[in-house]
Amino acid sequence: MKKLLSIIVLGLLFGGSANAKSITFSKCYNIKEGNFKFRDDLFEQRSYVIDFNKGIIESITILTDNHFKDLLEKNPDSGQSKYYTFQEEITSYNEFIVLSKVTLGSEFNKATFERIYDLQTKKVQKKTDWHHPDRTDTVLLIQCE
Repeated sequence: MKKLLSIIVLGLLFGGSANAKSITFSKCYNIKEGNFKFRDDLFEQRSYVIDFNKGIIESITILTDNHFKDLLEKNPDSGQSKYYTFQEEITSYNEFIVLSKVTLGSEFNKATFERIYDLQTKKVQKKTDWHHPDRTDTVLLIQCE
């Protein structure tokens, strides 16, 4: 009976964590001076889903209908989309942070995007390094709920 109980307990310990390896950062907004919060007038959704089982992070942005229409009215030929998704591979992680790095673009318009996801504060630091002397590198801080 003790062996059976031990097997059940070990099975629950190891089996339960395998399915719970996904973390969602939701209602994300750019950190600015003052009291800046998630803009529900602009976004229906702005989130990151960190999936440790697949080893990817998916960025999801959905514009509100009104904001999408406003953008199209300002520039009808822009090819503006209401939905944006982007996937990147997790390069490393521990219990505090998740790191990702991806390089995109052509030879003349290449950029490296590095992101640090803080699992305790749900902050994201996005660093963009442009591989072109005329482009300015940027660092953006994002707060999520």
